[in-house]
Amino acid sequence: MMSEATFESTLRLLPYVTDGNFWLSCLHEATLHPKLIEFIDRVPREYRKKLFFTTNLAKRQQRSFFEALADSGMDHVNISLESLDKDIYEKMRKGARYHIFLENWSLMLDVFRAVPQAPRIRYNLMAYRSNLNELPGLVETLLNEKHGWQAEIRSTMDMPQIPEDFREAEFLSTLEWNWLIQEMKRFPAERIMIIAPPQGKGYDREEGRRVLKPSQQPPERAGWVEAKGPAPRPFNVRIGWDGTLNIYSELPTRPGEQPDLANYLISNINEMEDPLATFLAME
Repeated sequence: MMSEATFESTLRLLPYVTDGNFWLSCLHEATLHPKLIEFIDRVPREYRKKLFFTTNLAKRQQRSFFEALADSGMDHVNISLESLDKDIYEKMRKGARYHIFLENWSLMLDVFRAVPQAPRIRYNLMAYRSNLNELPGLVETLLNEKHGWQAEIRSTMDMPQIPEDFREAEFLSTLEWNWLIQEMKRFPAERIMIIAPPQGKGYDREEGRRVLKPSQQPPERAGWVEAKGPAPRPFNVRIGWDGTLNIYSELPTRPGEQPDLANYLISNINEMEDPLATFLAME
Protein backbone atom coordinates (compact mmCIF):
# COMPACT_ATOMS: atom_id res chain seq x y z
CA MET A 1 0.00 0.00 0.00
CA MET A 2 1.37 3.42 -0.96
CA SER A 3 1.81 5.69 2.07
CA GLU A 4 0.26 9.13 2.34
CA ALA A 5 3.73 10.72 2.35
CA THR A 6 4.72 9.00 -0.90
CA PHE A 7 1.44 9.94 -2.54
CA GLU A 8 1.94 13.57 -1.50
CA SER A 9 5.37 13.44 -3.09
CA THR A 10 3.90 12.23 -6.39
CA LEU A 11 1.46 15.14 -6.47
CA ARG A 12 4.36 17.46 -7.33
CA LEU A 13 4.16 16.01 -10.85
CA LEU A 14 0.54 17.04 -11.41
CA PRO A 15 1.23 20.36 -13.20
CA TYR A 16 3.28 18.54 -15.86
CA VAL A 17 0.82 15.74 -16.67
CA THR A 18 -1.77 15.98 -19.43
CA ASP A 19 -5.48 15.55 -18.67
CA GLY A 20 -6.53 11.99 -18.03
CA ASN A 21 -2.97 10.69 -17.68
CA PHE A 22 -2.23 10.72 -13.94
CA TRP A 23 -2.94 7.05 -13.33
CA LEU A 24 -3.98 6.02 -9.85
CA SER A 25 -3.51 2.40 -10.86
CA CYS A 26 -1.50 0.39 -13.32
CA LEU A 27 -0.20 -2.91 -11.97
CA HIS A 28 -2.84 -3.37 -9.26
CA GLU A 29 -6.53 -2.99 -8.36
CA ALA A 30 -6.88 0.54 -7.01
CA THR A 31 -10.05 -0.09 -4.98
CA LEU A 32 -8.10 -2.45 -2.71
CA HIS A 33 -6.38 0.58 -1.19
CA PRO A 34 -8.45 1.57 1.87
CA LYS A 35 -7.70 5.27 1.34
CA LEU A 36 -8.36 5.57 -2.38
CA ILE A 37 -11.07 8.21 -1.98
CA GLU A 38 -8.94 10.08 0.57
CA PHE A 39 -6.04 10.09 -1.90
CA ILE A 40 -8.30 11.52 -4.60
CA ASP A 41 -9.50 14.18 -2.16
CA ARG A 42 -5.86 15.19 -1.55
CA VAL A 43 -5.55 16.27 -5.18
CA PRO A 44 -6.38 19.97 -5.64
CA ARG A 45 -9.70 20.34 -7.44
CA GLU A 46 -8.10 22.17 -10.38
CA TYR A 47 -5.95 19.09 -11.08
CA ARG A 48 -8.60 16.39 -10.70
CA LYS A 49 -9.19 16.33 -14.48
CA LYS A 50 -5.78 14.73 -14.81
CA LEU A 51 -6.79 11.62 -12.82
CA PHE A 52 -8.09 8.21 -13.77
CA PHE A 53 -7.88 4.70 -12.43
CA THR A 54 -8.73 1.18 -13.58
CA THR A 55 -10.98 -1.19 -11.65
CA ASN A 56 -12.47 -4.63 -12.24
CA LEU A 57 -15.36 -3.83 -9.85
CA ALA A 58 -14.78 -7.19 -8.19
CA LYS A 59 -14.77 -5.81 -4.63
CA ARG A 60 -18.26 -5.00 -3.33
CA GLN A 61 -18.67 -1.24 -2.80
CA GLN A 62 -21.26 0.91 -1.08
CA ARG A 63 -23.29 3.54 -2.90
CA SER A 64 -21.31 6.22 -1.06
CA PHE A 65 -18.13 5.06 -2.82
CA PHE A 66 -19.64 5.63 -6.26
CA GLU A 67 -21.17 8.93 -5.15
CA ALA A 68 -17.71 10.11 -4.11
CA LEU A 69 -16.31 9.06 -7.48
CA ALA A 70 -19.11 10.79 -9.36
CA ASP A 71 -18.31 14.07 -7.61
CA SER A 72 -14.53 13.62 -7.71
CA GLY A 73 -13.79 15.66 -10.84
CA MET A 74 -11.68 12.84 -12.30
CA ASP A 75 -11.33 12.58 -16.07
CA HIS A 76 -12.48 8.97 -16.43
CA VAL A 77 -12.65 5.54 -14.86
CA ASN A 78 -11.59 2.37 -16.67
CA ILE A 79 -13.68 -0.75 -16.09
CA SER A 80 -11.96 -4.03 -16.92
CA LEU A 81 -14.34 -6.59 -18.39
CA GLU A 82 -14.01 -9.59 -20.70
CA SER A 83 -17.51 -11.06 -20.95
CA LEU A 84 -21.11 -10.88 -19.81
CA ASP A 85 -21.22 -14.67 -19.77
CA LYS A 86 -20.88 -15.72 -16.12
CA ASP A 87 -18.66 -18.73 -16.81
CA ILE A 88 -16.29 -16.83 -19.09
CA TYR A 89 -16.20 -13.85 -16.72
CA GLU A 90 -15.21 -15.96 -13.72
CA LYS A 91 -12.73 -17.95 -15.79
CA MET A 92 -10.90 -14.81 -16.86
CA ARG A 93 -11.26 -12.97 -13.52
CA LYS A 94 -9.74 -15.45 -11.11
CA GLY A 95 -11.40 -15.16 -7.71
CA ALA A 96 -14.03 -12.66 -8.90
CA ARG A 97 -17.76 -13.31 -8.60
CA TYR A 98 -20.01 -12.30 -11.45
CA HIS A 99 -22.97 -11.33 -9.26
CA ILE A 100 -20.82 -8.92 -7.23
CA PHE A 101 -19.52 -7.31 -10.41
CA LEU A 102 -23.10 -6.86 -11.67
CA GLU A 103 -24.18 -5.30 -8.36
CA ASN A 104 -21.29 -2.82 -8.43
CA TRP A 105 -21.72 -2.05 -12.11
CA SER A 106 -25.46 -1.40 -11.81
CA LEU A 107 -24.93 0.86 -8.79
CA MET A 108 -22.11 2.78 -10.49
CA LEU A 109 -24.13 3.37 -13.65
CA ASP A 110 -27.14 4.48 -11.63
CA VAL A 111 -25.07 7.04 -9.71
CA PHE A 112 -23.01 8.28 -12.66
CA ARG A 113 -26.03 8.79 -14.92
CA ALA A 114 -27.56 11.07 -12.30
CA VAL A 115 -24.46 13.29 -12.02
CA PRO A 116 -23.69 15.31 -15.19
CA GLN A 117 -20.11 16.03 -14.11
CA ALA A 118 -19.32 12.38 -13.29
CA PRO A 119 -16.13 10.92 -14.80
CA ARG A 120 -16.44 9.32 -18.20
CA ILE A 121 -16.47 5.52 -18.32
CA ARG A 122 -14.01 3.65 -20.49
CA TYR A 123 -14.23 -0.12 -20.89
CA ASN A 124 -11.05 -2.19 -21.15
CA LEU A 125 -11.46 -5.60 -22.77
CA MET A 126 -8.85 -8.29 -23.27
CA ALA A 127 -9.34 -10.33 -26.44
CA TYR A 128 -9.27 -14.12 -26.12
CA ARG A 129 -10.71 -17.07 -27.99
CA SER A 130 -13.28 -17.53 -25.21
CA ASN A 131 -14.81 -14.08 -25.79
CA LEU A 132 -13.85 -13.39 -29.42
CA ASN A 133 -17.29 -13.92 -30.94
CA GLU A 134 -18.91 -11.95 -28.11
CA LEU A 135 -16.72 -8.86 -28.43
CA PRO A 136 -18.45 -7.01 -31.30
CA GLY A 137 -21.86 -7.24 -29.64
CA LEU A 138 -20.40 -6.54 -26.22
CA VAL A 139 -18.73 -3.34 -27.41
CA GLU A 140 -22.00 -2.21 -28.98
CA THR A 141 -23.81 -2.81 -25.68
CA LEU A 142 -21.17 -0.99 -23.63
CA LEU A 143 -21.09 2.07 -25.88
CA ASN A 144 -24.82 2.36 -26.51
CA GLU A 145 -26.42 1.07 -23.33
CA LYS A 146 -23.83 1.13 -20.54
CA HIS A 147 -22.77 4.77 -20.53
CA GLY A 148 -19.51 3.96 -22.32
CA TRP A 149 -17.38 6.83 -23.59
CA GLN A 150 -14.78 4.54 -25.17
CA ALA A 151 -13.93 0.86 -25.41
CA GLU A 152 -10.40 -0.47 -25.65
CA ILE A 153 -9.57 -4.00 -26.80
CA ARG A 154 -6.09 -5.21 -25.92
CA SER A 155 -3.88 -8.17 -26.57
CA THR A 156 -2.17 -9.84 -23.62
CA MET A 157 1.50 -8.94 -23.34
CA ASP A 158 3.14 -12.29 -23.88
CA MET A 159 5.17 -12.83 -20.72
CA PRO A 160 7.23 -15.89 -19.69
CA GLN A 161 5.03 -16.57 -16.64
CA ILE A 162 1.92 -17.15 -18.77
CA PRO A 163 1.24 -20.91 -18.92
CA GLU A 164 1.69 -22.42 -22.36
CA ASP A 165 -1.67 -24.17 -22.16
CA PHE A 166 -3.34 -20.76 -21.67
CA ARG A 167 -1.59 -19.40 -24.76
CA GLU A 168 -2.69 -22.41 -26.76
CA ALA A 169 -6.28 -22.17 -25.57
CA GLU A 170 -6.84 -18.40 -25.55
CA PHE A 171 -4.38 -16.27 -27.54
CA LEU A 172 -5.78 -15.06 -30.87
CA SER A 173 -4.12 -15.98 -34.14
CA THR A 174 -3.20 -13.35 -36.73
CA LEU A 175 -6.33 -14.20 -38.73
CA GLU A 176 -8.51 -13.83 -35.64
CA TRP A 177 -6.99 -10.44 -34.87
CA ASN A 178 -7.60 -9.34 -38.46
CA TRP A 179 -11.24 -10.44 -38.21
CA LEU A 180 -11.70 -8.56 -34.93
CA ILE A 181 -10.13 -5.37 -36.29
CA GLN A 182 -12.47 -5.47 -39.27
CA GLU A 183 -15.48 -6.01 -37.00
CA MET A 184 -14.56 -2.99 -34.89
CA LYS A 185 -14.65 -0.70 -37.93
CA ARG A 186 -18.42 -0.46 -37.46
CA PHE A 187 -17.82 1.91 -34.52
CA PRO A 188 -16.65 5.54 -34.70
CA ALA A 189 -12.87 5.70 -34.58
CA GLU A 190 -12.88 8.04 -31.58
CA ARG A 191 -14.86 5.53 -29.51
CA ILE A 192 -12.84 2.38 -30.08
CA MET A 193 -9.16 1.59 -29.55
CA ILE A 194 -7.45 -1.68 -30.44
CA ILE A 195 -4.01 -2.58 -29.10
CA ALA A 196 -2.94 -5.53 -31.23
CA PRO A 197 0.13 -7.75 -30.71
CA PRO A 198 3.53 -6.48 -31.89
CA GLN A 199 3.80 -6.33 -35.69
CA GLY A 200 0.13 -7.29 -35.78
CA LYS A 201 1.13 -10.93 -35.45
CA GLY A 202 -1.08 -13.16 -33.34
CA TYR A 203 -0.29 -16.50 -31.77
CA ASP A 204 -0.09 -18.71 -34.84
CA ARG A 205 0.05 -22.18 -33.39
CA GLU A 206 1.81 -23.88 -36.26
CA GLU A 207 4.90 -21.79 -35.49
CA GLY A 208 5.04 -22.92 -31.88
CA ARG A 209 5.84 -20.70 -28.96
CA ARG A 210 7.08 -17.24 -29.85
CA VAL A 211 10.25 -15.76 -28.39
CA LEU A 212 9.79 -12.44 -26.60
CA LYS A 213 11.72 -9.39 -27.69
CA PRO A 214 13.48 -7.61 -24.80
CA SER A 215 11.24 -4.59 -25.38
CA GLN A 216 8.20 -6.71 -24.54
CA GLN A 217 9.41 -7.28 -21.00
CA PRO A 218 7.83 -5.19 -18.23
CA PRO A 219 9.82 -2.38 -16.56
CA GLU A 220 10.65 -4.56 -13.56
CA ARG A 221 12.58 -7.03 -15.70
CA ALA A 222 16.23 -6.74 -16.64
CA GLY A 223 15.40 -7.16 -20.31
CA TRP A 224 13.77 -3.75 -20.57
CA VAL A 225 15.58 -1.64 -23.18
CA GLU A 226 18.13 0.78 -21.74
CA ALA A 227 18.01 3.84 -23.97
CA LYS A 228 21.09 5.82 -24.98
CA GLY A 229 21.22 9.49 -25.87
CA PRO A 230 18.59 12.20 -25.28
CA ALA A 231 15.16 11.04 -24.18
CA PRO A 232 12.30 11.87 -26.56
CA ARG A 233 9.25 13.62 -25.20
CA PRO A 234 6.81 13.03 -23.73
CA PHE A 235 8.22 11.13 -20.78
CA ASN A 236 6.26 8.42 -19.04
CA VAL A 237 6.72 8.08 -15.31
CA ARG A 238 5.81 5.06 -13.22
CA ILE A 239 5.90 5.30 -9.43
CA GLY A 240 5.57 2.17 -7.30
CA TRP A 241 3.97 1.88 -3.89
CA ASP A 242 7.33 2.51 -2.17
CA GLY A 243 8.20 5.55 -4.31
CA THR A 244 10.41 3.72 -6.83
CA LEU A 245 10.31 5.85 -9.96
CA ASN A 246 10.96 4.88 -13.57
CA ILE A 247 11.23 7.46 -16.32
CA TYR A 248 10.76 5.92 -19.74
CA SER A 249 9.44 6.56 -23.23
CA GLU A 250 7.13 4.58 -25.46
CA LEU A 251 8.91 4.18 -28.78
CA PRO A 252 6.49 4.05 -31.71
CA THR A 253 5.88 0.87 -33.62
CA ARG A 254 3.05 0.52 -36.12
CA PRO A 255 -0.26 2.26 -35.30
CA GLY A 256 -2.45 0.20 -32.99
CA GLU A 257 0.39 -1.98 -31.69
CA GLN A 258 1.98 -2.13 -28.28
CA PRO A 259 4.96 0.26 -28.25
CA ASP A 260 8.51 -0.61 -27.40
CA LEU A 261 9.66 0.78 -24.06
CA ALA A 262 12.94 2.61 -23.42
CA ASN A 263 14.06 3.07 -19.82
CA TYR A 264 16.00 6.24 -18.90
CA LEU A 265 16.11 6.56 -15.13
CA ILE A 266 15.31 4.60 -11.98
CA SER A 267 15.16 6.62 -8.77
CA ASN A 268 12.77 7.32 -5.89
CA ILE A 269 10.24 10.16 -5.85
CA ASN A 270 10.78 10.67 -2.11
CA GLU A 271 14.45 11.47 -2.70
CA MET A 272 13.89 14.04 -5.45
CA GLU A 273 14.06 17.64 -4.28
CA ASP A 274 12.84 18.93 -7.65
CA PRO A 275 11.37 16.33 -10.04
CA LEU A 276 10.99 18.88 -12.84
CA ALA A 277 14.68 19.74 -12.70
CA THR A 278 15.45 16.02 -13.04
CA PHE A 279 13.31 15.76 -16.18
CA LEU A 280 14.78 18.88 -17.74
CA ALA A 281 18.29 17.60 -17.09
CA MET A 282 17.51 14.60 -19.30
CA GLU A 283 17.11 16.67 -22.46
